[in-house]
Amino acid sequence: MSDSHHVCALPDVILVFCYPKTIITKIPECPYGWEVHQLALGGMCYNGVHEGGYYQFVIPDLSPKNRSYCGTQSEYKPPIYHFYSHIVSNDSTVIVKNQPVNYSFSCTYHSTYLVNQAAFDQRVATVHVKNGSMGTFESQLSLNFYTNAKFSTKKEAPFILETSEIGSDLFAGVEAKGLSTRFKVVLNSCWATPSADFMYPLQWQLINKG
Repeated sequence: MSDSHHVCALPDVILVFCYPKTIITKIPECPYGWEVHQLALGGMCYNGVHEGGYYQFVIPDLSPKNRSYCGTQSEYKPPIYHFYSHIVSNDSTVIVKNQPVNYSFSCTYHSTYLVNQAAFDQRVATVHVKNGSMGTFESQLSLNFYTNAKFSTKKEAPFILETSEIGSDLFAGVEAKGLSTRFKVVLNSCWATPSADFMYPLQWQLINKG
């Protein structure tokens, strides 16, 4: 009787790459005989790709609060963040059952590695608004930060983002004082920088050609 199984040239181990914002895992395509579309990240996402003898899975979002990508679990024990997930075989359509796959993996980060004293500051600008034939008047524009989408709870700036708040939403709004209901404030562009210099070369566009 001939042996239908072949020798797997790759070690039966999972490769885990822990990057600042992404976790990449690779498992050998053999010896279990499963296809990549039969393997699920976190037991729910069939998003693996075949690459160089391995099945690769990517966790692109390490936000630990309420947005666990494909069932990724997180735990914060100051000052350490732990992220956990697994890759399992989960396909009931297979007639001949292969040996089950269940690879568990984790990544550990120091919280200062994920965010290093993210500071938010506030600025107030005075603008002169032309009011037709009635001349001009002054209005003060201020950038405020809030903790909810209703913009009802304001965070007093400047403030420091705590590491335990990583992944939570922060809401920003521009408030105009001394402006009548005839006028509206429109933001054409908005960006964030890692420096107090608003023209710092590294910028993250929040509103572009709004």
